[in-house]
Amino acid sequence: MADDLTALRTKYLEKFDDYFPNIGISKEYEKEIIVNCLSKGKDAYELGYFNLEDDY
Repeated sequence: MADDLTALRTKYLEKFDDYFPNIGISKEYEKEIIVNCLSKGKDAYELGYFNLEDDY
């Protein structure tokens, strides 16, 4: 799982030129979000998972 997640984080960084937000969510949920973002071509903020105005 860790290798899977590391690979997904790398793909996210390459695709969106930004790191996936590190806010303490579960690794399973992080993986789900990244896979969805990559498939839709939009980052986590564009898909509404996170908001820069909110404090996490």
